[in-house]
Formats: sequence, C-alpha cells, structure tokens
Amino acid sequence: MSLFSPRSRALLAVVPALGAAALGVSALGSGAQAAPSASQSASQSASQSATPTTTVTLDVTGCEGCTFRLWQAIDGRPYVWHTKAKKVQDGEVAWTVPTGRTSSMSITVQAPWDGGIGAVPNVVFRYAGKQPGDTVTRAEAAKAKRAAGCWVGTEDSAITIPITVAHARTKAVDGSPTHTPRAYTPTTLEWYAPNMRTYRGIIANQDAFYCHS
Repeated sequence: MSLFSPRSRALLAVVPALGAAALGVSALGSGAQAAPSASQSASQSASQSATPTTTVTLDVTGCEGCTFRLWQAIDGRPYVWHTKAKKVQDGEVAWTVPTGRTSSMSITVQAPWDGGIGAVPNVVFRYAGKQPGDTVTRAEAAKAKRAAGCWVGTEDSAITIPITVAHARTKAVDGSPTHTPRAYTPTTLEWYAPNMRTYRGIIANQDAFYCHS
C-alpha cells in the first residue's frame, strides 16, 4: 500500500513506527543575537498582536477521546509548524492559530483503539472525483483509491470543520488484524495537492504531510 506523503515514503525502510512526540520538526537558527531594545520589543509585541487569528473547531463524529493536531508543512520550506495535540471532548476540539497557518493545513488523528500501522493517519479533505461541497458517504470513503490531505485554508476569524471517523479494518506492523481511524470531512473542502493513494480510504504519514500550495 502507498498511503504516505512523498517524504514519508522515503523513511519507511529506515524509520520504525513513530510516536506523537517524534512528529514535530522545527527550524532552529544558528548564532546568538543581541537582545532587542525596549522600543523594538514594544514594536514586535504590537505587530504580533495585530496578526489575524482563526479559531479552528473540529466537530468530530465517531472518535470521542481521540487526539487531533493541526499541521502546516509546505514542500520546499525548511521547517514544519504544528499545534499542541488536543483530545476530543463532547465531540469537539479547537485551537486559535495565526490565520496564515490555515493555508496548506493538514490534520492528524490518533485513536485509543488504533492498533498501529507504522504511521499517523491524516484527515482527508477530498477524495478523488469529488468537488468542493460534494458529500462523502462512509461507503464512498472506504472504497476511495486516492485522497488529498491538504486544506486550502480560510481567512475567516472562526471556522468549524465537521470530521467523520470510522474504525477501518487494517493490519498492524506485525501483520496482525487491527483497526485504524479513517478520518475525512463528510463535505468535500477545497484542497491542495498531493493526491495520495489510499489504503481503504486512509492516508497517513511518518514525519509530516507535505503540501503543494
């Protein structure tokens, strides 16, 4: 099966299954810098406070207690941004993030009942053949052969994204039968490439899901 993002596939031969804590990647600058002056600090603080933000709420069906995380990994950029992982309570989970981070956003999901396929499942924003606004049934999601895990994003100050999660029958790393979350938006959203091959409607990654904006 080939359900991983392009950079993830290159890691499969050498990297074991990764836990959530191993997924974050950040860019670290080299060399010390002088501390900013009081006026510079005030200017930077004002600039940061003026940065528009968006509250992203996930309305989750079928995965109470599951953990979600928002990501922005853009092909060609040297770093990956992500939020803290949060657990679904009463069917919802939310973050307030810089609005610019919603462009090329991907979302991962981890379930307490996930048997482990050696990668972390991603939310599907669009299955092949679907256009923005099209509905997606559970049967269509299960049979889909290709999918996109990158969202175009929004400029709104708040947005709620419905997500459906199914217990998909899969195989664990050792070949034993297990279940893995098949997570998707029941209404197709605008997406960015790549369109990945799925395994029973599931896409996943081992490092981050890189998007082509």
